Amino acid sequence: MKNMPPKIYPHSYKIIITDISEGQGKAFEIYVPAFDAIIFGDTIEEALEGYMGYFESEVKRRKKEKIPMPK
Repeated sequence: MKNMPPKIYPHSYKIIITDISEGQGKAFEIYVPAFDAIIFGDTIEEALEGYMGYFESEVKRRKKEKIPMPK
């Protein structure tokens, strides 16, 4: 099993969480530089759930298309 690629997890990537709330409405943005992806949520938890969903779909897409995950 020497040649097995290392497991990649959502927490393997840097994320930047920004409070983008305006007025009375709350909103958060997660930016993932490795994927150049932006995910939004009304709460931090919702934005993180969105990131998890994005990450899972990105792993599947890249596996199907034989595209390596960013380092």
